[in-house]
Amino acid sequence: MKPSEKLMLLLELNGYDVSKFRLKKQLEYEETGNNDLYKHSTYADLIVSHYQFEQTHDYVHKNPLMYNDTWSATVTSIDQFYFEHPELYSDMTIQEVSEMDSIKVEKKEQVIADAIEGWTEEYKVSTTLQMEHLSQMIQLLPKKNKTYKKPGKLSIYIFIITLLLMAFLYRSPEFLKPSFLSMTHTIVTNFNQLLYDYDMFSLAGFITILFTAFYIVFNNALSRYIRDVSNEKSKHSKRVFKKWGKDLAKARKLQEKELKGYSKAAAKGKTRLDLKSLVKPERKLDKYKWYVAMVNRRYDWMTKHYKTLRRWLRRTLLVATLMNIGFILFGLGLLGGWINV
Repeated sequence: MKPSEKLMLLLELNGYDVSKFRLKKQLEYEETGNNDLYKHSTYADLIVSHYQFEQTHDYVHKNPLMYNDTWSATVTSIDQFYFEHPELYSDMTIQEVSEMDSIKVEKKEQVIADAIEGWTEEYKVSTTLQMEHLSQMIQLLPKKNKTYKKPGKLSIYIFIITLLLMAFLYRSPEFLKPSFLSMTHTIVTNFNQLLYDYDMFSLAGFITILFTAFYIVFNNALSRYIRDVSNEKSKHSKRVFKKWGKDLAKARKLQEKELKGYSKAAAKGKTRLDLKSLVKPERKLDKYKWYVAMVNRRYDWMTKHYKTLRRWLRRTLLVATLMNIGFILFGLGLLGGWINV
């Protein structure tokens, strides 16, 4: 058991709410193939289930509706799975029931229908609870975290203007010499000429432009990342999960429709039903799990690296500011004859 798991177990046993950690671990533990984790409402029960679970390749004693592409290639049809029934003396597959001569076709149909109904009901409960857990994981994210503030926009606006001015200075200096600002004409003309007269000054300007652009991109990327992580818990996300719940329910209904006439056909010997024709709900659920895990990874990554990113952003801002000031002073120095290159 990991130290973090021990700590959270002790916290739960002492009355602390560890729901967020439990749900994250449930999502992580499910990768082992344990399909019973959704049943546990406490972290203590969850961790016991996880560490007692032994990963096996005995897929045919699981619920066939939970089939996914990681299962053995030999498991292809629903009639390969074992189930229990009061009318049977032992676990049997649908194919074995179909081949029994000791019971009538009508009884076979009822037994197979009961097995299908049991799997369907179990899967419905499983997917409903898992969707509730996924929604809870998003809702447990802090809606507004005062610690993780987005970088200010003022510096971006200032540097965008600076970047445009420098770009015009290189490519189209006439745009910086409007008729109503005659006082700028001389300085713009002189600075533009310096770019052609002094390679070092031109290089310094080019590097300043690149670093200024880098700061703008860095600031904007960090702002968007923080905004995206913060916005996951919102009315929009609630609507998304509500829609996903409806989509999953619709996929289950189509699955049930596929199974509806199966028991009658299976009782008469037509037992094969390809599992891949039944996997749409499970694939949707896997997609939703991937999304929630991705959101939590992003939030955890931000929690871990936020201070470092802000520190480097401040350093980048300082360097970009000094470089722009230095470029101007460099030009003034060349024009005044204080610097010889």
